[in-house]
Amino acid sequence: MGALIGAGGYGQPILTGIRLDDIGLMGLQGVIPVAVLALLAQWLFELAEKWIVPKGLQ
Repeated sequence: MGALIGAGGYGQPILTGIRLDDIGLMGLQGVIPVAVLALLAQWLFELAEKWIVPKGLQ
């Protein structure tokens, strides 16, 4: 969302790659870092869930 209003962020290379029809720019500089960040966030939430939720409710 930030890239759409000119605030930059990880979405900026994705939108630039779409506008220029440049798959390399879009993939290497945009999609891959976003995917890695999403996987890291998912892993952290799973770790937090194991720590927070009592053993009897898991």
